[in-house]
Amino acid sequence: LGTSVTTNDRNERPSSSSRWSFGLERQITPTLAIEANYVGQSGSRIPTGSSGNGYSAPSVNENTRALNFLPPQYLSLGSELFKTVPNPFYGLILAGPESLKTISEAQLLQTYPEFTGVGDQRQPGGSSTYHSLQVTATKRMSRGLSMLSTYTFSKLIDRYRYINPSDPGPSRMIGEYDAPQRVTVGGSYELPFGRGRAFGWKHGAAGELVSGWSCGLNGLFQD
Repeated sequence: LGTSVTTNDRNERPSSSSRWSFGLERQITPTLAIEANYVGQSGSRIPTGSSGNGYSAPSVNENTRALNFLPPQYLSLGSELFKTVPNPFYGLILAGPESLKTISEAQLLQTYPEFTGVGDQRQPGGSSTYHSLQVTATKRMSRGLSMLSTYTFSKLIDRYRYINPSDPGPSRMIGEYDAPQRVTVGGSYELPFGRGRAFGWKHGAAGELVSGWSCGLNGLFQD
């Protein structure tokens, strides 16, 4: 009493995830291919947690739901919540604010006033869904040039955070790691100099020096 406590589900089952995809590939030229895929994923039994502390609720994280909070119907009391009254726990609880002679009305009106915080850890009630269109263009090496470009259009939806501690269930929201659009470009070009190339010295030390060079390009855009 007078401290924070956390519960754990002894019968907790691990989270599960399912992933599926299908797509088409087309050879445009002997060295250029285009591929388009739909990729989806769903997760279940994800541990739930509270996004914020709520009013006088304990410090929590993504895997812990705060169970000790001020019910919303009392928020209309406004500044009255900060008033102190005689503490009914005085002499019974020997630690924390509940051990003082007076206590705030807000503390007494919480769901578990005898504790500073109550958390339910790793309650497996969350879920997530992911859908995406993934397009890839591959140009195999020809005339010294090769390239790989990808474009992904996706949406990640999470449902495992309690926005308010008093909510009956986790809220459906855009995922924290949602990246609706992502473009990557990578390629290399063998410089046409030296032995077996169109330009430059082809023999001797000079030929060795200018042969075998290539330049690369890598880029990423994410929104």
